Amino acid sequence: MIENLLNKLAEEAYNLPNKDVEKKDILIQNLKLILPSIGIDYKKYMKEIESISFSPQYYYDNAYDDAWNSGHNKIKNLIANIKKEYSRAKGSNNLSKLIETVKGYLLQDMGKLITKIFSLIIELILSKVFDTLLIYLFDNILC
Repeated sequence: MIENLLNKLAEEAYNLPNKDVEKKDILIQNLKLILPSIGIDYKKYMKEIESISFSPQYYYDNAYDDAWNSGHNKIKNLIANIKKEYSRAKGSNNLSKLIETVKGYLLQDMGKLITKIFSLIIELILSKVFDTLLIYLFDNILC
């Protein structure tokens, strides 16, 4: 499930070792990989990810430490915001979709309503299968 992947990424971001560029790059790559599939406006988050820097723009004492800490905090906060938006979207989208479907088909015959409900159920089942596939890929192939 997408929520589990987001939780795993949040945990990895929280536990990101100081100045471990390789793990930071893997974290960002995995975040970019799942963003398009979570049903939110992912393009704005892609831009935010690209704007996060872990390197200093100019040198001064502790510049590298400050830049790393700043980038680390920004990526943790970004993932937390993505999780919040995903949770809101997930709850409102499913309910809104069901309400609109029922409302739109109440005036039509029962056969068409039942067909639409079954298609929504199949759509939800397929989304769960896709979520499970993403988790498998993330856990077994990408990491």
